[in-house]
Amino acid sequence: MELKKFILSILHFFRLDRKSEFVQEWIDRTNMHTAVPVSIYTLFMERVLYNRTVLLWGLIPKVVYNYCFIALAVCSIQLLAVSLLYLTGKLKSHKIVCVSLYIFFFGCVVLGQIISIYDYAIGKQMIVLIPIVAWIFALMLANPVSTSLMAITAFLIIPVYANKRIIMSGYAKEILNFMAIMMEVIAIVRWITQIRAAESEEKLNQMNQRLSDISMKDELTGLKNRYGLRKDFDQLKGKEAALLMADIDDFKYYNDTYGHDTGDDVLCHMAKTLTQTFGADAVYRFGGDEFLLILPGWDEAKILSAIHEWHSRFRVFHYQEKILHLGSTAGFAIGTIRNENDLSQMISLADSKLYEGKMSKKGSITGAYYSPEEKSDQSDVKKLENNLRSGEMDTLTNLPNMMYFRSRADLTADILRSSGKRPVLAYFNFAGFKDYNRKHGFEAGDRLLKRMAVILSKEFRDDLVCRLADDHFTLIAPKNGIVEKIESVAVKLNETAGDARIAVRAGLYELRDGSVDVSLACDCARQALIGSRRTETCSWYDDEMRKKLEQKQYISDHLDEVLEKGYIENLYQPVFRSVNHFVCGVEVLPRWNDPKYGVLEPETYVPVLESTRQILEHDMHVLKNAVEAFRNYQDRGLPVMPIVINLSSRDFEEEAIVTRINELTKEMDHSLIHFDIMASAFRHTNSRFTQVLEELKQEGYQIWMDGFCRDHSTVDVLYQGLIHGIKIDIRSMRNQNDVYSRRVFLAHVIGMVKELNIASLALGVESEHEAQFLAESGCEYMQGFWLSENLSFEEISSQAFLTAHQIELHADEPYYAAMSKVNLAKPARLHYDRTLDTVSDELPAAICEMRDGTLHTMLSNAPFRNFLHSRDISSISRFDTVMNDQSYPVSIRLREVCEQLLQSNQWETAEIGLGKKSCTCSFHLISRNEAEHAYSVIGVVVNMKLYQSFR
Repeated sequence: MELKKFILSILHFFRLDRKSEFVQEWIDRTNMHTAVPVSIYTLFMERVLYNRTVLLWGLIPKVVYNYCFIALAVCSIQLLAVSLLYLTGKLKSHKIVCVSLYIFFFGCVVLGQIISIYDYAIGKQMIVLIPIVAWIFALMLANPVSTSLMAITAFLIIPVYANKRIIMSGYAKEILNFMAIMMEVIAIVRWITQIRAAESEEKLNQMNQRLSDISMKDELTGLKNRYGLRKDFDQLKGKEAALLMADIDDFKYYNDTYGHDTGDDVLCHMAKTLTQTFGADAVYRFGGDEFLLILPGWDEAKILSAIHEWHSRFRVFHYQEKILHLGSTAGFAIGTIRNENDLSQMISLADSKLYEGKMSKKGSITGAYYSPEEKSDQSDVKKLENNLRSGEMDTLTNLPNMMYFRSRADLTADILRSSGKRPVLAYFNFAGFKDYNRKHGFEAGDRLLKRMAVILSKEFRDDLVCRLADDHFTLIAPKNGIVEKIESVAVKLNETAGDARIAVRAGLYELRDGSVDVSLACDCARQALIGSRRTETCSWYDDEMRKKLEQKQYISDHLDEVLEKGYIENLYQPVFRSVNHFVCGVEVLPRWNDPKYGVLEPETYVPVLESTRQILEHDMHVLKNAVEAFRNYQDRGLPVMPIVINLSSRDFEEEAIVTRINELTKEMDHSLIHFDIMASAFRHTNSRFTQVLEELKQEGYQIWMDGFCRDHSTVDVLYQGLIHGIKIDIRSMRNQNDVYSRRVFLAHVIGMVKELNIASLALGVESEHEAQFLAESGCEYMQGFWLSENLSFEEISSQAFLTAHQIELHADEPYYAAMSKVNLAKPARLHYDRTLDTVSDELPAAICEMRDGTLHTMLSNAPFRNFLHSRDISSISRFDTVMNDQSYPVSIRLREVCEQLLQSNQWETAEIGLGKKSCTCSFHLISRNEAEHAYSVIGVVVNMKLYQSFR
């Protein structure tokens, strides 16, 4: 692996790895530009030399000598012709360009040197054609392998061969050697610098294209936005068209009831069904839940027919296991788009018809024909004016809406800049607004939004203030004093909110010039809000934020390259069984080793890949590498261990996810593969998600929920039978002041899931004290740097690791798993056929293993250790020593009880005496391992009165 990485890095340094189409075209274009003067110069030099040698000295009978001149001239002429055809756009074939170049290279390197050496041999001139070869190395672009071969051929091989017939001076040989080295260095340096320049140009073009796409397309739906409409205007000018405005009825209800994520899904559903019906080129996202369609050549009948067809697709939306029946109202205008004013007026007319439909009957379709010459009486004009005004106002807060904001934002910013002020766009959001609605009701939420509108209007009375949608407000105001005003808004809103504390937060973006589209500016301000700390009221979009966004874009753009070049490598963290500290599995932890950004942790790049829906390819790559590594582990005869792989909730969107996983793991026992899924994925489980989990379980994989206590996951999942275990990150609880409360909470969570037959694993164990507490609480598995750091595959398969740790054999897993399922905090609840129901939960208890006649205490609780102290037994190791002394009566009695347990497989009660004192104990067999001649037993001291008298 290291050798492969080294070789790949060398190839990348010399730019010998695969090149993009853009870079290859750059190389061809550079060579063709250079080929014109080089080929002309070569022909000119040949003509001069031919006159001064062949003709002047009468060398025409020298046939080979003449043929070399002719062949070199042909090589130059064909290169000149190809370069002219390429530069004029008549030839675009990369293969023809390469063949033409290498024909010319051959002519100069071989034929040119033969001519030069022949001239040298007759003593007439000193290697005159060498400058032609030098031109190739200094001006033409060829990769280092090709230039090395040419340099060796031109300056070493041909002179050595020629030296057999003519005697070359030592000085001439030194010149040729020096020329070979110098030309090769020049060629390599120019190759590397030019390719780097091409790659930089390509990245710049990609970034410009990305910015162009961002400015012209809506981020959520991928549809063209208002700026995209401006770009399309020239194509629409002079055409008769139908303009249609449509929005979602009661969209706020879906956002408030099901959350903003579901609202976004509804918008995407609307965008998808519109493009299916009308085509992607016709649909624009105009703002909020409003969509604009421009349909050249459509008449009213065709519009109504298509709208009904679209409604049938749009109406039904599957949400989790429910079916939402959506509605939409539409308005249209039909007319000729002669100029920008006509387009604007037709949009306003269509929007006003949409508003009329909303007022009369939701779900209706109304329209009108647009004519700029048509005269209307004053009442009609007033009605249209009111409708248009209503279309630009938010009906709840009476603030301008998104449509108005987008149309006025650029002008407002220009006015501020012209007056010497620095305009800033602020994007507002209420933290926890959904919870506020749920707690106080939608009417209270609406009143809160109205109060916010009033306070913003008063605080920024001279500025552009708008409500975008839901609890999102925006404004454009001068930079000077804007932070103080926003903080004042937050204080005043809380003063009127009563007992409810409302966290008003704003992202700020300075509009330095008019080059940034308002949509992109809003996105930047929103990113500043998302990336800020929750305690901050205001957060600025700055260079650091820009760098983070650039890094996100880099991650999204380079995943394919990273996977291909093997930059994502797997580290492994061992999983330890609590009862015996054996290594019983490893969790696969991928790392992105990037040549530009260094090591990127999963928490940095995974959210980006999830948001761009590229995470599936990453997860399958990690799974493939892990399976291949542990197949190698098995082939070497090393102990088999389960591997734990993290899956993203986005992976479940792939229809063939189970098939892909099965294909990658077909040569591995599925029970050895555990999939971790974050608890947040279980919050809104749908039928598809549940179906995939069931299929994975049926295939033999184990399903674990990660971050159980951290992510407010629903407890419902625990009794649905979807998962085998949960992971609890105790690091998130370590900072709490009340240690006792934390311990109680952890113990109860572990006990609860154990009684549901669900395993538990604690992450972040950092001390022996924590490990002991978790083991006594019944936590089956542990991970943490106190136990082991993250290891490479070479380290985890090394002899040093295998010597330092006991590896749990896969065949022994049921034996130790049975021990792990026992909860010493409640030793009576063993899930056996007969349960010791008459005893308390707070009993001294221990789990012991008898292996080849030797007893060893695997796990004990604090009451048991206190009990031993009351009997003058200072430690567990001392207890094991006493119990293994077969001359001691207690040891003999204990072994007799164990023999009874092997026969009865039920609770056995016996009097156990230590010295002059005795107590009543109950025992039960936990598990047996016939192959290892071992079995485990739980012992419980049940005579509490006698035990307490000894304390």
